[in-house]
Amino acid sequence: MTSIAKKKRNNIIIMGAVVVILMAALIAVKIAGSDSEVETEEYTYALTTLKSGQISSISYTYSDGSSASYKYADGQWYNGDDSEFPLSSSGFENQFVASFVELTSSRKLTEYEGGIEALGLDNPELTVTVTGNDSVSTVYKVGNYNPTIGEYYLMINEDKDNIYMITDDLMYICRKDIYDYATVDAFPTYSLDTMDYMEFVSGDSKSTLLYREEGIEEDITGYGWSWFFQQPFSHAMPCETSKMDTMLEDVLPLCEYIKTVNYKANSEELKEYGLDNPRGSYSIYFDETDDDGNIVNCSITVYIGNPSDEEGGYYTREVKRVGLTQDNSGVVRILSSSGAEALLGINPLDYILSNVLFLEIEDINGSTIKFNTQEGEYTFSYEDGDESTLSDDVYKMGETVIDSEGFRSLWNKMVSINPERIITDKSTVKSDEPVYTIMADRIEDDYYGDITVKFIKYDSNYYQVEINGVTDFLMRIRDVDEFFGELDEYASEYK
Repeated sequence: MTSIAKKKRNNIIIMGAVVVILMAALIAVKIAGSDSEVETEEYTYALTTLKSGQISSISYTYSDGSSASYKYADGQWYNGDDSEFPLSSSGFENQFVASFVELTSSRKLTEYEGGIEALGLDNPELTVTVTGNDSVSTVYKVGNYNPTIGEYYLMINEDKDNIYMITDDLMYICRKDIYDYATVDAFPTYSLDTMDYMEFVSGDSKSTLLYREEGIEEDITGYGWSWFFQQPFSHAMPCETSKMDTMLEDVLPLCEYIKTVNYKANSEELKEYGLDNPRGSYSIYFDETDDDGNIVNCSITVYIGNPSDEEGGYYTREVKRVGLTQDNSGVVRILSSSGAEALLGINPLDYILSNVLFLEIEDINGSTIKFNTQEGEYTFSYEDGDESTLSDDVYKMGETVIDSEGFRSLWNKMVSINPERIITDKSTVKSDEPVYTIMADRIEDDYYGDITVKFIKYDSNYYQVEINGVTDFLMRIRDVDEFFGELDEYASEYK
């Protein structure tokens, strides 16, 4: 059989795929942009007889010059113009091929005036070429939109005598942006078995989150916490379990890559994405065992660049390190806006224990705590009695027995004053004389030992809180003044 005969034979097969479901009365509609009318008949026509697995290549071109080409070989779909392009073979199969073989037309034009020019098929909006495994190609041309019917004109293999009406489904799957069919990797997550710490960077602010199953020595609470924020603090600060559950279950799961937009971005493109000077990052540091059984330090860092209103997220880029080897990937992905903003908004104060003074009343059982205020100096002591009741506990100010309930209420108020800000720039720390001082002779012989807390005026709104010579926090002046005012009033009853 000659090639010409073969093509004619296949055209006959294609045209024979018409399945008439319903023959209705001829319907007269106007050709878009003209006063001419055409007559159509309603039916259902399969645009191809090919099935999934019977197509070897697909290409399409839009009137604006946008084009794409895809080829199938060895059980995989590839970008026909760039074999290295990270095309998602399964995604293309499921989203394009599976949809294409199911496309149908609902109407065929039986008469029309003005030739194919009147239908926009002489200069089509979209031209699609589909080639089967038998090397036979079918060309689909999409012309003007008919607003009366709400569909487009379609011509197959230059057959001017049979013009079909189709919805925009074909144009939808023929994406102008080939990255719509690119692979989208999973956002990097952590494993508690191998993770050393996480790091969050937002602007000039950096914080590190540690996981230590057995706790750490610096934890004065002795409660066996597992999560700790190290930076920006001078020592590891324990995190409340419920708050960490919120981060791990509600915040980090928001982080999802929604699209790949460039798989080999150069320096100029990275600059356009805001990834030459990212606004923040998220890193996981962990250990891996190499082929020789050696422990290797590794990390994955996701840099967050500019937001993309068009894509609905932020540009990101991953950098992976294994030992001394670093992979500076040129792949740029879009991270969901909710995920990026959650990472950039991580604030350690939202997760650490609110009680940053780390003082419990039992710490001075058999010992003392001294307060220096603007009104004077007060020394309180406490000795417990019967373990089953508080009624035998003895509280004193100096040598005077005091009201235990009132003192406990003040103590709870003291340890409930929450820090509102973290001093990340230590150069701003003041060295002035403190306005208030707390000195606790703790009975515990641990990491902290005795504790001295100084409240030094930082500005018109805050006191800096210095704990054993270390300043990390700012507390609101009104909250601190209120506590010490109540302390002065309480102490005045026993002077």
